[in-house]
This record gives sequence, structure tokens and C-alpha cells, in this order.
Amino acid sequence: MLSYILVLLSALIVSATAAVHHLFVGNLSPPFSIHALEFDDQAVTLKKTKTLPAAGTHPWITFDRTKSNVYGASFSNASVASYSVLDHSTLRLDASINSTDNCDNRTAAYVQSSSHPPYHVYTGSWPGPQACGQALSTYRNGTLKEVIQTWTYKNDSGIHGLALGPGDRILYSADLNGDAVWAHGAGTRWGGDDRAMAVKGMFNMPKKGKHPRHLVAHPNGEVLHVVMEAGNEIVELEVDRRGVPVKETGTWSLIPPTTKNTSDYWSAEVKYSHNHRYLWATARARQNSTNTGFITVFALGRDGRVEDPLARVPTTTTGGIANAVAPAPWGDEWVAMADVPKGYVQIWKLGRTNEENHGNELARKEDRLGKKWNGTFTATAVARVDIADGGCCANIIWYD
Repeated sequence: MLSYILVLLSALIVSATAAVHHLFVGNLSPPFSIHALEFDDQAVTLKKTKTLPAAGTHPWITFDRTKSNVYGASFSNASVASYSVLDHSTLRLDASINSTDNCDNRTAAYVQSSSHPPYHVYTGSWPGPQACGQALSTYRNGTLKEVIQTWTYKNDSGIHGLALGPGDRILYSADLNGDAVWAHGAGTRWGGDDRAMAVKGMFNMPKKGKHPRHLVAHPNGEVLHVVMEAGNEIVELEVDRRGVPVKETGTWSLIPPTTKNTSDYWSAEVKYSHNHRYLWATARARQNSTNTGFITVFALGRDGRVEDPLARVPTTTTGGIANAVAPAPWGDEWVAMADVPKGYVQIWKLGRTNEENHGNELARKEDRLGKKWNGTFTATAVARVDIADGGCCANIIWYD
């Protein structure tokens, strides 16, 4: 497995074409702004090119399928904003849709867009209780149109993360407050007026108090990977033929096994790399501590399951409230990471460890499950831009 990873990574590095890439990042708190960034992968520099006005604070932003629109969830009232992408550094606000029915005046921490017809957009309310979800329709050009459906979870639910399964026929919800993962489906017509969102299944985490925060669904439809905010680990869930998670198949810690007080950490994010060869995850340290957070990289097999932990590296700060990661869409070894309230975006790169200087000691230790960490790889922060406006930086999305 190791030789395969080495060959793959070497090929990616050699074949990559140096270019300038563009990104957007939102603010988690006021001022209401979205920032346009530029990363040069040859000079390895990151800079802000423009600050754009926003309709509110967006804890999460995402593109539509063609990257012609940006959707932003709002903390204040669960509204969702829709921006046209005029170019790599210019957005135009086209719509701001207020929440309705069960979601009226609730908060939204996440927004998820569909890549398949009818191209709906989804949010879930957090922190709860009595969380809700809502589906919004879009015009042909991708601009948000209206709320077409809302649904409820359990009384003690609080939905923090969403993911769509293969074909966008299953919507998975990470229920942080309720310690569960939900699967909703509605056949071939997502959110259509003639079919209500139906619960296909709910997986209760075996150990309570772990708090599933965000999750990703592998395109093969066989597994989900969920980050546990309080458990500080990645949990792998097996999915049955209906698209419902049915059992845990593995857990991996995101903090060192020598950690004395695990409550000093609260894990944040999990994302697949561009070609689904790696899994990136982060753990934040509490803001009132002197600890740093951690960024972890796992190797995935062809079946989407975790095969090898590659590296677990301290971040440069606690990670704050965000520590969101956004893998690059042009190379598996690059990822962007944000911090709020420190107010910066970093670019990290996965690469080979210098074995002589023992630069990645953590990766050589065994985790608490007895699995040996591969000491051949490490992740390094290679570029940074500071945006000290008091509200930056939430999650990042790559435009090109």
C-alpha cells in the first residue's frame, strides 16, 4: 500500500501544472463580507484580491454545480443568499431567501447544493432543539428561487453538517446534538411538490456524547466518514443498499494518544481530496488554551475505506472556531484551511518527511487503537494570508 501511495503522490507532483488559483472565503461574524483570494502554486504565495459585501454572516458557503453561483447560509435567521459569480474575484447578490415554516427564525450552519436535476439547495438548523431542514429551488441560471419544503428531525436534534450521496438521491445529516446520522430520500424527484422528504433511516452513534459535526459520503455509496466534535475522532460508517448507514467499521483519533485532557479539543472538519485518495480532517484546540489544533491525513483504498493514517501534524494556532479545510480541485496534495477569530487562511501541502531530521514525530507514534502511523509523510503550512477584520475566516471554496 505504501509503495502505491508513493508512486501516486510522485505522479501528482510531477504532472501538476503551475498555475494561479482563485478562492472565496466567508465571514463567520460581522462585518458581512466574502473575500476573494489568489494562490500561486509556483511562487507558493496567497493573497487577498478583493473584499465583497455579503447579505449576512455565512458560516458556510458553497458553489452550484457549474460554479456560476455561490450560496451562503446565515447564522442569524437561517436565510440563504445567492450570488452570481461574475469572475474569479467578483460576486453579485441576486437573492436572499428567508426560512419558512419549521425553519422560521432558526440558524443555519451549513448549506449543500445538488449537482443533479432539479438542482436544489439544502440547509439544516443548528443548534436546535427541534432542528429542521429545508430545500430551496433554483432558476435555470442557478439563482435561488424559493423554499419548497421543510421537515423536522427529533426534539433534541441540532443539525451541523450535510452531505449528498451518489446521484444526490440521499441527503445525510450530522445531528450534533442528537448523536445521530440521518438519511433522507425522496426517490428521483428531490424535494418535488408531489413527494415529501422521507426518512430512510437514522443511525444512532453507539457511544453518546461524541457529537457528529460534519460528514462526507464516498461516491461509491458504500461508506460515510464522520468527524466527532467531542469524540475527537473520525468514524467510518458502512452504508447499505438503501443508502442508510448501518454500522461503524472503524474509528481513528485526531489528537495524540498522550493527550491528558481530551476536552481541551473539539474536532471540526472532514473532507475528501479531489480524487478521493485521501481524507483530510482537523481538530481544534479550545480558544482559552495554549494548545494547537491538529490536521490529519488518511489514505483511502479503492473501496473508499481508510487504509493508512499518513500524518497528524500540529496546526499553527488553536484553530479557533473554524479550522475548516477545503481540498484543492486540481491536486490531491493541496488543501486550504481557515481560522476564526485569528482571521487567516492557510495553504497546506502533503509531502514526504525528511527522515533524518525527524520532522514528524507524531506520525511515528501509535494511536490509541494500536495502528502505526506512517512516518513517510507530513503536512506543512506553506502559505498564509491574514484578514483581520474581526469576522474572518469561515470555510473556503476553490473557484479554479
